[in-house]
Amino acid sequence: MSGQLPPQKPAITTKPQPIPVEPQPIPVKPIPESSETKRSFFLLALILGISFAVLFVVAGIIGLILLLGNAGDGGSDSKDVADAGERDVSPFGSPSRTERRSTGIPNRFSNRSQLKEIEDFDTALVSLNSSFPTDQERALEWMAKNTIPKSELKRVVDRSAKLLTEPGSRSVQGKSFDLLLKHGNASHTSTVIKAGKIYRLSEKQFGRWFKKYNDTKYADSLIDMLGMAGSPADLGKSALLEMGKKIEPQILQNYNSKHYNTRRSCRDMLSKWKTDRKKIAKQCILDLTNTNKSTSDVLQWLKTSEPISDLKPLATQQIIKLMSDKKRRTFHRYDATKIIVKWGDESACGFIADSELTLFTDPKAIADFLMQFNSKDAARGLARLIGNYRVDRNKVVAALVKFGSEAEDFVLPYVNESDSRKRDDARSLLVRFKTESKKIAAQCIADFTTDEPSLRHRKTTAIEYLAKLKPQPNSGIAKALGEFLSHELPKERRDFLTDRVAFAFCNWADQDQKQMLQSMVDDRSYRICVAAIMRQLQIDSDQGKRNLKKHFADFSRRRELAKMLTEKGPEVEEIVHSLLSTSDEGEVVDALNILKQIGTSKSVSQIEKVAGVAKKFNKRRALRTAEEALAAIKQRDESDQ
Repeated sequence: MSGQLPPQKPAITTKPQPIPVEPQPIPVKPIPESSETKRSFFLLALILGISFAVLFVVAGIIGLILLLGNAGDGGSDSKDVADAGERDVSPFGSPSRTERRSTGIPNRFSNRSQLKEIEDFDTALVSLNSSFPTDQERALEWMAKNTIPKSELKRVVDRSAKLLTEPGSRSVQGKSFDLLLKHGNASHTSTVIKAGKIYRLSEKQFGRWFKKYNDTKYADSLIDMLGMAGSPADLGKSALLEMGKKIEPQILQNYNSKHYNTRRSCRDMLSKWKTDRKKIAKQCILDLTNTNKSTSDVLQWLKTSEPISDLKPLATQQIIKLMSDKKRRTFHRYDATKIIVKWGDESACGFIADSELTLFTDPKAIADFLMQFNSKDAARGLARLIGNYRVDRNKVVAALVKFGSEAEDFVLPYVNESDSRKRDDARSLLVRFKTESKKIAAQCIADFTTDEPSLRHRKTTAIEYLAKLKPQPNSGIAKALGEFLSHELPKERRDFLTDRVAFAFCNWADQDQKQMLQSMVDDRSYRICVAAIMRQLQIDSDQGKRNLKKHFADFSRRRELAKMLTEKGPEVEEIVHSLLSTSDEGEVVDALNILKQIGTSKSVSQIEKVAGVAKKFNKRRALRTAEEALAAIKQRDESDQ
């Protein structure tokens, strides 16, 4: 069959077989040991080895010593025993073995029941020197009943004194004290005091000793015991009471001790002895400046006690020292301020007047204290209290009025105080003193020009008050104000203080300041402008009238000018007449209103003339105002007649 393709065999598809891969081991590099690590391990091993070796050597030495010691104690009595038989005591001060066997004194580790009765002094002395309380007690009992040889008496007494201060049995200490009291002397007082401080004696025993030996040179040691708690304090007090009033000066020195127990005990003793209160007061005054005393208790005592006139100078001196010491606590200084008005004299007035503490303590008591004296320091102190709300202001003002002109210089610094009460009282006092305005103005300038930070609050008040004062010629005030304004007025932005200074300048300007005054006439502040015009009317009448007429035509400033002219009164009456010759009805009406308030018979013709013109030209408002002004002037004239 031609033309046909032979049948094709199906294609054989085979899956790809994975190629076997043998796992390869990952090479691991060993971590090399550094030379520093090896060196550290070697040093550590060496140190441990040396430490163990030293411990073994020390342990061996200790064991050898213990072994030799036991062998020596357990051995037989050799040369030491022979030597001990020839001597009374061993070379170490304790009884030898031979003595222990002969006297019955037991060994340190033997049974104490083997003690024998003491038959002679030598045995008692050996027992007294023993370290066992039983031996010591038996020896002290024997010596209390029998006679002690005079040659050994000092030795026995010294041993008893030593037992008194060593730790031991109460019974031994009691018997030692009895033996010491019987055979001792005043030289053992320090030992007895030492025993009392360490709780070795009773109050009865202590009192018995100082009843027998009451030497005052030991008083200070006993006073030291008063500061201890418990039994020693009671012992010291009982011993001091036995000494009596001869130690009163030493007790007085501790009347204000910092230790409560000492202070209380000393005060109890002085109370029992009825010590003079003047002595106690003097000691308290002297302790005021002693930092080793309780200042609080001193101040409390002085506060609650009545003053003694003879001690007031000393008290004043000491209190001033305390208050002047800024290292002392503040509340101590405040308390001292309260006490100085009770214990102080006239010499304290100056310190009170200068001290800042007077403003914060008790102003009422300080005011009452200062009113007792007539010195300048008292006036200066009272001047600081004017306007104080904690005192009677009228009482302080009346006291200053009694001083008269002497107090003027002390009151002046407060005339511009920010506190209105103080300021008002100062100004009222200056009125009573009839102080010159020139002097007050000088104080105002001083307050205004000061650079003291604490007085800057007075600047504004000083300038405002200066503007109200009556100007004095050739005072130099205007010159001082002009120097300030020459720097401040040209500035575009001015503060309120500059405006106040300019207003005050207008009040005080004189002939030398005409040019600056003229520059203020056109100031943007209508208040300054009006003040400048009013001052010009006084020192340069023609220029003032021209400026007045010019600015009176300005409605915005007319009202203020009218107010100022009205306040000046009849003295500016003729100046107001020049304002009537204008065609503006509003200006004429305002000028007539001024004359209505201040006009006199001098203005009648001028007002009638204006009324005729107003009637002619039918100016009703001007005519009505003129008629009212004439009626007011007529009424004032009738009332004056």
